[in-house]
Amino acid sequence: MAKFYTFFLLCFLLSSGYLRAQPDSVLFGLTRSSSPAEIHLGKIDLTTGQVTSISSAPVSNAINLNAISTIDPNNNIFYFQDMGGLKGLDLQTGSIVSAAKIKTSATEYFELMQFNAADSTLYGIFRNRSPFRVQLAKIQPQTGEITPVSDSLGMGYNQNSIATIDQRNNIYYFLTGNRLFGVDIHSGTLVKNIPFTIPVSGTINFMRYNCQDSTIYCLIGGNDPAGTFLGKLDTETGEFIKISTVSLSPVLSAAATGTIDPYNKIFYFQNGTQLLGADLVSGEIVSGVPVLSPFEHGVYFEFMNFYAGPCTGNDAATPVRSKMIPLRQLSIYPNPSAQQVNIRMDFPLQEDMKLLVYDLQGKKVYGQEGLHSNIVSFHKGQLSDGVYIVQLLDGNNQLVAAGKVVFDQ
Repeated sequence: MAKFYTFFLLCFLLSSGYLRAQPDSVLFGLTRSSSPAEIHLGKIDLTTGQVTSISSAPVSNAINLNAISTIDPNNNIFYFQDMGGLKGLDLQTGSIVSAAKIKTSATEYFELMQFNAADSTLYGIFRNRSPFRVQLAKIQPQTGEITPVSDSLGMGYNQNSIATIDQRNNIYYFLTGNRLFGVDIHSGTLVKNIPFTIPVSGTINFMRYNCQDSTIYCLIGGNDPAGTFLGKLDTETGEFIKISTVSLSPVLSAAATGTIDPYNKIFYFQNGTQLLGADLVSGEIVSGVPVLSPFEHGVYFEFMNFYAGPCTGNDAATPVRSKMIPLRQLSIYPNPSAQQVNIRMDFPLQEDMKLLVYDLQGKKVYGQEGLHSNIVSFHKGQLSDGVYIVQLLDGNNQLVAAGKVVFDQ
């Protein structure tokens, strides 16, 4: 088991040497408290994992998990569904700016919502249980009125895969059974009907179209012994092309969903209580932080979505980007080790720096403040074999260096 987790050591910023988060990269989601049952719009700090509630008051007390969520970047609105209908939240204030009861019968559902910034329209799957029917449709957020775009496309869909829109070619993609369907969002024509193949066991999760390279990325595996891998889906052949060479995580948090930071080329997802980011090119984990809820009762940060503009011309509409901040690497030796490692900082120390060590579940297992030496000895003690994340923070709790420790008897 310990040797398996050594392959999971990709869990923090180690291969690229960069702190990939930046001010323009904002990851929004719904933060939920279990007692009392409250839901707020929130955002997460990608370097610390701290979730901040944007809403000053609860916006709901329940979520429709099948509907997913989506962002309208043209009007800065976060859309989701609760048991009462479709709600839109202002990204700046977290307040409710639209609320509509969805006009469906007792056997009808509007699910897998995706906002298309190119035509400012909210699309989704319009499903009927009796008779069985699945159609692409669009919904008017202010009224809840649903307008079918296509004829019936079949009898079901794969919920975990979510859905995604190729804005360049105006195609809404979703999975049904073992086939990839692509529907023209304007004509409703089924333009893709391809059997998909995957190289490992498991299911395809969290399909996301990346406008920057016109590619659909997704995770495969989930709660499967083989683990979880990042890959891309070929929309011409249906082939899943595996990018990750080793498993990224043994489990996935389905309610959190996955999302892409197109500016830094990172695919974010959650495994339990930790937010992980995988590089779109190498497939390796380049960031990992515990999800720190603002509520006493609840560690939920769900329905994650990055704020990103529409595809225009040859490139995605991107905000002004700040330069990537170099992240120093800690020298750790011997590593792997059976009992003790030395953590060396090959740079001058500043006042109020502190050294923290976390396990892969985001639990802090060691902390030292007021560092006076550039070398710190860290003993395994009663810790289990496995991988541990080392972080060096400055007096403002900003991450300045990182590393990993592997204990293996």
